[in-house]
Amino acid sequence: MERERLVGHDHPAGRDELRRTQPVRTVTITVRRIQFFEVGDLAWCPATVRDAITDYLHHAQNIFHPYLAIVPLLRQALEHTGAMHIVDLCSGAAGSWLQLLPALRETGNGITVQMTDKYINRPALDHACAQLPGELTFFPQPVDATAMPQSLHGFRTVFSAFHHFPPSRARAILADAVRHGQGIGVFEFTQRSYLGLRRAAAILPFIFIWAPRLRPFRWSRLLLTWLIPIMPLIVMFESLVSSLRTYTPDELRALARDADPENSYIWKSGEIPAEKSTVPVTYLLGYPKMLAATRTPDRAPKSATF
Repeated sequence: MERERLVGHDHPAGRDELRRTQPVRTVTITVRRIQFFEVGDLAWCPATVRDAITDYLHHAQNIFHPYLAIVPLLRQALEHTGAMHIVDLCSGAAGSWLQLLPALRETGNGITVQMTDKYINRPALDHACAQLPGELTFFPQPVDATAMPQSLHGFRTVFSAFHHFPPSRARAILADAVRHGQGIGVFEFTQRSYLGLRRAAAILPFIFIWAPRLRPFRWSRLLLTWLIPIMPLIVMFESLVSSLRTYTPDELRALARDADPENSYIWKSGEIPAEKSTVPVTYLLGYPKMLAATRTPDRAPKSATF
């Protein structure tokens, strides 16, 4: 199926990051969504393997920085809601927060981030928090993204994880944010397209190269990559399945409509080109209309609003 989509260009960093060029028309050939399993989602997956998966994906994000492209979008959503604290869901090995958080704080706004996950990669999160003390923390107990604890207040974000959830649970994540009156942002740098699948497969040789460079260093990860080379295959499999499970902007809009039956939220979705990526970042942003009405809206990249 072919779809034409207007994509706005944004500079990911710098004082003029909100400056936008004219939208360009792109043609994306999508493939049918498949709700397949990923190894890291399985309850019986050993923690050693699951942590290695998130470590490699975290390292890839730190190299290519795809999510710097969404800094203007996220900053504007935070301004609309007045939120100064972010609760990150499904944080894995801390994702891109070591780059994203300093970029968000460039204007001196004092934003803080608390990471959460169902399966906590404690060594990786400890390592990340030590690099941004007082700014980046994590919740020490397992968290179900579809039913957040009452004590966790803040603008919610989901990076590179929303595709893990089938439509019913994906709607539940959005509905839980609506129920608690919290803003939410969903961001994915995988794409359900032939181009996205080719890029996902290309990760295989890099796993061997990255193995000794990942921090914190783990002998188990090195052994499972070089001596018993199962991690390269697992990570490539995870990357391919992630692409096949990724929601399109149209599908995200449909999920948001179902999760917000009273139409009490402003929802924005679309795609933003990432500087070092062959596929764009797909996003969905939502926040209460009542909060947005009390603040002066800023110019934002072109997206579908409903």
